[in-house]
Amino acid sequence: VEVRYDDQQKRVVYEPVKLVQEFRNFDYLSPWEGAQYVLPGDEKAKGKA
Repeated sequence: VEVRYDDQQKRVVYEPVKLVQEFRNFDYLSPWEGAQYVLPGDEKAKGKA
């Protein structure tokens, strides 16, 4: 719901929000900090970093 003051009606107006683009839900999970994938052959290099 969008709340705004309408000068023509001289009152507060409640209206449904009109989005110009389809709403998308972002998960904000960085691909660099995401799930910990173990690549084949990397299990030996765990303690060397």
